[in-house]
Amino acid sequence: MPLALPLAYWQLASAGMLVFAAAAAIPLVIHLLSKWRSREVKFAAMEFLIAAARKHSRRILLEQWLLLAVRTLVLLLLALAVANPLFVGLGTDRSESDGTRQLTILVVDSSFSMLTRDAISAAATPGESPDAIAPAAPLFTAYGKSRLEEAQRRMLSVIESSRQGDGFLLVQMADPPRATIGQVSFDASDVAEEVSNLEMLHGGADLRATLALVETLLEEAVRSHPRLTSRRVLLFTDLGRSTWSDTNSREISGKLKEISSSSVVSLIELGSRETGNLAITSLLPSEPIATTSRPFTIDAELQNFSPDDVSNRLLQLKVDGNIVAEQSLSIEANSKASASFTTSIAAPGEHLIEVHLADDALAIDNTRSLSMRVRSSVSVLLVGSRAASTRSLAIALAPELLTGSDVQVTEILESTLAEQTLSQYDCVMLAEVATITSSEAKMLADYVEAGGGLVVLLGSDTNIASYNQALLETIPLLPAKLEGPSPAGEFRVDPLDYLHPITAPFRGHDRSGLLTIPIWRHQKLLLRPSAIAAVGLSDGTPMLVEGAYGKGRVILSAIAASSDTIDSELDPPGPWSAWSSWPSFPPLVHRILDVAITPQLVARNALVGEDLSGEIPPEVATSEIEITLPDGSEQRVTATNVARQPRWQFAAPLLSGPYEVDFVGGNPLLKQVIAVNVDTRESDLTRIDAASLPREIQPSDASVSLQQESLRRQNTPAFRWILSALLGLLITESLIAWKLGKGTRR
Repeated sequence: MPLALPLAYWQLASAGMLVFAAAAAIPLVIHLLSKWRSREVKFAAMEFLIAAARKHSRRILLEQWLLLAVRTLVLLLLALAVANPLFVGLGTDRSESDGTRQLTILVVDSSFSMLTRDAISAAATPGESPDAIAPAAPLFTAYGKSRLEEAQRRMLSVIESSRQGDGFLLVQMADPPRATIGQVSFDASDVAEEVSNLEMLHGGADLRATLALVETLLEEAVRSHPRLTSRRVLLFTDLGRSTWSDTNSREISGKLKEISSSSVVSLIELGSRETGNLAITSLLPSEPIATTSRPFTIDAELQNFSPDDVSNRLLQLKVDGNIVAEQSLSIEANSKASASFTTSIAAPGEHLIEVHLADDALAIDNTRSLSMRVRSSVSVLLVGSRAASTRSLAIALAPELLTGSDVQVTEILESTLAEQTLSQYDCVMLAEVATITSSEAKMLADYVEAGGGLVVLLGSDTNIASYNQALLETIPLLPAKLEGPSPAGEFRVDPLDYLHPITAPFRGHDRSGLLTIPIWRHQKLLLRPSAIAAVGLSDGTPMLVEGAYGKGRVILSAIAASSDTIDSELDPPGPWSAWSSWPSFPPLVHRILDVAITPQLVARNALVGEDLSGEIPPEVATSEIEITLPDGSEQRVTATNVARQPRWQFAAPLLSGPYEVDFVGGNPLLKQVIAVNVDTRESDLTRIDAASLPREIQPSDASVSLQQESLRRQNTPAFRWILSALLGLLITESLIAWKLGKGTRR
């Protein structure tokens, strides 16, 4: 370890400029030349004057030497100022005085756990240590600076203690990481400004990607600035387990070895080791579509990440910013709890629903929002090979057809499918449609890819070859391959342990009729790898299959929804099943509808870091979209055509909260709201032990580290003081010369 010098000393940034100090001899030479004596010629008048001057010779000689000294010092100070001296104080390492410049890479953890604020004790007076408070003293709910603010303070201290000529890089450990200062900066004031204005992020942190970025920046800095031979990487973090749990993995260890081979890696741990936190981890409606005609339920899930029980915490439900319901909640230590609110909204349109928990040390995860489009009704298009094919579905979906229903059905024949504008419907159901043309297949695929819901019910009239060719081989829209009708027989329904959202509400209701649906024949389906069987049959084949395509969802049924179609191959001839007349038919069809249109809810809700996108309504002619962020700032994006449908896209939001999408020049009523929430993996504030860090990382006690930084050289360039002194000497020289001249003229 380098030895600290016992005394302060000077260091010159440009010692070679001292050669100009030789100019200090110029006044002395001029003075000596002026004293050069030539041949003297005496005459009376001069003798008289000399005699008079001798009375004041001592004063004049003193003034002349003073003027000479001032002029010599002026030139010396000028040369010293050009040499750029630095004062190096006590505690400075000898290695720091050799002119070596240092590169510092500041890496700050920008995961949202860094927004945690440490609690302040109630009984503690200003300046009093909380440890001095009696155990029985109460604690109030107040919090100090966040860990991010503490990191900023410590980084500013490092910057202030740097020398002129030292370089800096600034990296935010985020997901993905960000090079806030990606090119070496030698301007300490600019670096300090960037640190002070660090953008608050609401995502997680990717340690592996951050180290890769640091390695790249370090290599570039070494190539571009070889004189920065001293290098260090300072990691400011709270050591949250979600970020640092894989520290000893092979890939991260390899990155650390590469970085530590050319620089010193130090870690400054921030915040207290208290890990308690309460967060809202989920917020979902009981049904994906809300209508003005009936109340709906909002389900919130909360998790206590603390080792202590939490009791009587206030939970509020807000609709468009207005509190509409409240309840108190208690959660045991390290456990989960749920809360439900039932509400209704009378006005159709976009609405923002929020559940808010009373603030604690980490407030960012105490609010969770949900964007919902409340409709007057759900619009469903029923397409059949004949009118009887869709009749049962229409009655099941809209049983109050004559008095009003929250489902609005439109029935058409398959021959008019190509004439429809599918984007105006929430769901399209194909009921025993015999064949699908290539243009109809493209039309359906575009609709589902944009987020629509499609339900396909197969029957005896289904053309197997047409479906497989148009909806599977040409466009992989269907979640399963059709293998033809099954042999005649009796088949029982297998709910597959009620694990799928379609069957989950039937759990515990054995008398609902789901398990007793009479089925005598069905289409055999072969699942694609990505498909999910929702309901099975006793022969091991699926009855209902779910699959995703683009942003939408497809539900495929192996049996028809009508009992009017007669299969002549059955003995006696009859329908494939009695499903449409069974009591489980209406609730099962509604569950199929709900699951099919669920992606439309998901499209309005996202997590921080996920791309946002949406459709432009047909009635909007503009391609300019203005997005208002949660912090009030605005950004514009331009629409692009995806599958012949104009869509907008906004890349990876960094802040949580509502994003308002406004179509410039369009109808304000068409404005969309997307709710972006935090990924609550960061809500677990559990830390890893600093002792478990790889040996390449040198843990640094924050207080000691800052004390050592404050004892470093005081490196404000001394030339400013020297120039000030030089100006003073120039004024003094002028005054002395004026006074000498005035005295000489007497």
